[in-house]
Amino acid sequence: AGQIRAAGDEGDEKEKKVLCDTRLLDSLEERVQESVARFDTRDLASVVLGYSLAHAGSPELVAVLHKACIERCRNFTMEQIASLGWSFATIRLTSSFFRESQFDVLERVNQLTVPAICDILWSFCVVRHRDPHFFK
Repeated sequence: AGQIRAAGDEGDEKEKKVLCDTRLLDSLEERVQESVARFDTRDLASVVLGYSLAHAGSPELVAVLHKACIERCRNFTMEQIASLGWSFATIRLTSSFFRESQFDVLERVNQLTVPAICDILWSFCVVRHRDPHFFK
């Protein structure tokens, strides 16, 4: 907690690049967990994306955010679903969000932008969610 995440940790010291100082994210975890019920879908998707990009967040926080996303899955825009899929796949979360969101993806596939289609397909493959009806 409260550390600076760096790329290239295994290599030479001059190869390391700072990705993110997670101290702010770490200090906000408790507040985020307390407030998540009041987040609108945009806020929720943004918070999940932020923590995943920084590779930050405790397992407890991820569980709270994941549960909130599953509960509100039907309310997200397609761009938000694509972003959440990418975020959860990046941290290698289980496929429960993907099972819950696949119906919306199939029903509203015409609303997806090309980048969102790429994010959806990549994330579903990363978490190995291979429902034959989805990929039909």
